[in-house]
Amino acid sequence: KSHGAMAVLEAASNMLALTSLNLSDNNIGGDNKRSLFAGLGSCRALKTLLLSSNNINDDDASSLGTDLAQNQSLTSLHLAQNEIGDDGAVRLARALKGSPAMRELNLMENFVGDVGAMALSEAAGACSSLTSLNLSGNDFGGESREALMGCRSATLTTVHAEECAPVVFDTNGPAGGQRGV
Repeated sequence: KSHGAMAVLEAASNMLALTSLNLSDNNIGGDNKRSLFAGLGSCRALKTLLLSSNNINDDDASSLGTDLAQNQSLTSLHLAQNEIGDDGAVRLARALKGSPAMRELNLMENFVGDVGAMALSEAAGACSSLTSLNLSGNDFGGESREALMGCRSATLTTVHAEECAPVVFDTNGPAGGQRGV
């Protein structure tokens, strides 16, 4: 499958109008992942990238974060059900700060711990375009959940921090007074 994913990316880099790419569940292998990530910068119109369930680990997430910094049009990134831990989350948080168009980041069911959750909380507060952050099913504790609930910005309206209902913010804070943690 990974050779097919690379062929899709090579074709996509020549499609200037490509706005969405779903490569979830493709089990993209080591070097192919890095080549894939490096090619994302050339997909200038790409707005949605789905890479869930591809065994993406911390090293891969670091490469992805570096390469995504070149793509200023991406609005939605789905990396659910991978193997991203704190190191990868910290690198993605750095990339998020430099992504003016990013509206949705999904890191559900990875291995993000307290360090990664805190870095993402800080980045989410600094990213004025982010509206949704999903970190459900990760490995962080109550203090990190509280920081995530408090990272609300002018546009961040939904934070998923566990398997229960998301916290939806209104102008007075979490709707209904519920913290969702």
